Amino acid sequence: MSMQALQSLLVAVLVAGCLVYAGWSLAPRSLRRWLGQKLLPWPLPAWLKRPLLAATRMQGGCGCDGCDAPLASEQSGQGAPVKTVHVLRGNYRRKPPA
Repeated sequence: MSMQALQSLLVAVLVAGCLVYAGWSLAPRSLRRWLGQKLLPWPLPAWLKRPLLAATRMQGGCGCDGCDAPLASEQSGQGAPVKTVHVLRGNYRRKPPA
């Protein structure tokens, strides 16, 4: 195999990998969940099964991965007050509820 053919093969593999990564990252959650469910029964290596398994467990809604984790103050038993953040959508002139 010539050097030019080897370089072309390497570039093709890299571009295909980047295409798969970008498609997976930008795909809607519903599509990733569906693909994960379809591909999990296949005999894939563990490093490929992990993201598929995570995609099948995804819930719709916000993209927060740690909102349901207990706060450090709750784990230590100190019970520090939690600051609430209000997010306004649409009407920005309205004041947040007190």
